[in-house]
Amino acid sequence: MKNNTLTFGLVTLLAGFWPAFGHKAANCKNNEIFQKLDFWVGEWEVYTDSQQVGTNTIKKILNGCAILEHWTGTRGEQGKSLFYYDPSERYWKQVWVTVNPLRPGGTKEKHMITEFQNLSVV
Repeated sequence: MKNNTLTFGLVTLLAGFWPAFGHKAANCKNNEIFQKLDFWVGEWEVYTDSQQVGTNTIKKILNGCAILEHWTGTRGEQGKSLFYYDPSERYWKQVWVTVNPLRPGGTKEKHMITEFQNLSVV
């Protein structure tokens, strides 16, 4: 009986997301809103005070509608985040999860409150 309850709950949860799949896919690749974080896409070595602290791989996914971050610290720690644009709020949001979610900073949700203009990468 336990498995049936879990299956029913999962199907019910997924059914709430189903309408989003029934509509024609958004063309995020050609929409300026979904290009705001393009400067960040790529493979990065991350430094603090000239000491490497990790690497970051940033990829556009889901036809350019979201961004996936893969962080690996120099001590082997890992984290992943998903960035997506919320059209109802009109800003980007981030969900971050690490392999140690119980420690402070192990999980978090943020939203972009400002836009950066004329960025330069060093």
